[in-house]
Amino acid sequence: MWPAVPFYLYNDPILLYGLMYECMRSRQNELESRQRWTMPYFDLRYNASLGTVHEFAAAKYFARLMMTHPWRTMDPAQAEVFIVPTDVEPVFLEPDGPCGVDKYEGHLWETLREVFEQPYIRAKNGADHFWMMSANDPERLIEKYAPFVAQELRRVNHLHFLVVGVMELFPGRSLMALPAENQREVYVLNGTRRSRAWRCSLPVPFVHSFPFSEHGVAFSSFEVWMRREYIFYHQFSGFYQDERSRQLRGQALKIPQAAADPRRVWVGDRFVSSEELARGFRSSRFCLAIAGRKNGGPTRKFYDAVASACIPVVVSDQWLFSFAPFPGHLQHEAYAVFVPEDRWLNDLAGVIRELEAMPRRELLARYKALREAAPVLVYDRPDSHALGSVLLWEMNSRCGHTRRDEEMYPVGQPLRRPRPRKVNGSRVAEALLRVSGPKALAWRRNPSSASQYIG
Repeated sequence: MWPAVPFYLYNDPILLYGLMYECMRSRQNELESRQRWTMPYFDLRYNASLGTVHEFAAAKYFARLMMTHPWRTMDPAQAEVFIVPTDVEPVFLEPDGPCGVDKYEGHLWETLREVFEQPYIRAKNGADHFWMMSANDPERLIEKYAPFVAQELRRVNHLHFLVVGVMELFPGRSLMALPAENQREVYVLNGTRRSRAWRCSLPVPFVHSFPFSEHGVAFSSFEVWMRREYIFYHQFSGFYQDERSRQLRGQALKIPQAAADPRRVWVGDRFVSSEELARGFRSSRFCLAIAGRKNGGPTRKFYDAVASACIPVVVSDQWLFSFAPFPGHLQHEAYAVFVPEDRWLNDLAGVIRELEAMPRRELLARYKALREAAPVLVYDRPDSHALGSVLLWEMNSRCGHTRRDEEMYPVGQPLRRPRPRKVNGSRVAEALLRVSGPKALAWRRNPSSASQYIG
């Protein structure tokens, strides 16, 4: 285990509730009645036992798992990192009335005022403060619903931001990260950088699509895994995609013609029930994670595959350079397969043959590497404290200074991917579980007991 990173989780009622408390209460019953595509409860104490999931809800899951993390300190003087848990997702807003836009902007103002009135933020000029944000295009949400807050954030020199996927680095896909010619480790940002509030930002994992997995439930022995019914799996809809993404994903429908045994291919282009979707991931060897909308955006299916012990096959030129979480600590190529977009479009048969012919020794190595990485990439399992630990290590190693994103990621200049330190997530998770396992498991079984963890 590397050194612990003591952190302080802001838990003042203003930060947790603010002016939005009554709005949250008024919508709670409506939200709890849904099962899929539902934002979990805004508060740190949301009822995860309902199994509500949403791909951009990472902030809620992250804050929840950090409440019982063994590195948490209640003494700000002992903290190396400070986490601000307030979410920016305006899920409780109404077009007008008592829960309108004014309430949202007031809530963010009140939150920022509370943070900046604390003495801790001045010690390092905010370089040790992180705001976990996981809404879809959070910068645009703040600009739309709280423009004065966005303007103030650009002016001050405080706070780092952690956001799902590429959005934290290149808002609105105004920048594209593409590999340099004939280079695997070097990439270049192309495009026009927008004026933005963020200072030092890190990619974080998506939330996967299904109610939370039990400890290691998806991982069996390698021999059992080899007997999975399907080799290739992908379900998608082109409804939300742009033309490039639809083209890339449409190639998956041709896999049965390229495969040696079409009966071991399960691909489709329609919405399916959550149960059927989960069954596909859990009964397949390779699961496709194909570039999404807006110039090859991120895809949640990567994390669905990891959570289901299915080797991800990533078809996205940008993923390793702009979507990959924890690049300083995980070697993603050890377990996932990466296919260039042009090859996917022009040599699909060759790609499928190579995957079908992957030697048993390589399959075993990738399966073991996937098992080691999973605790670092999946939220709200009993071993999810590993995810929080690696994110803390990334904060300390890549941020914690006064450099802004435009200095860390300049446009038009060759940039090199970080060299990972190769964390074994399973070992980190086991070590943390020995310390906080009983408390974390009790919290997970009974979210209503949250009051004892608020601090």
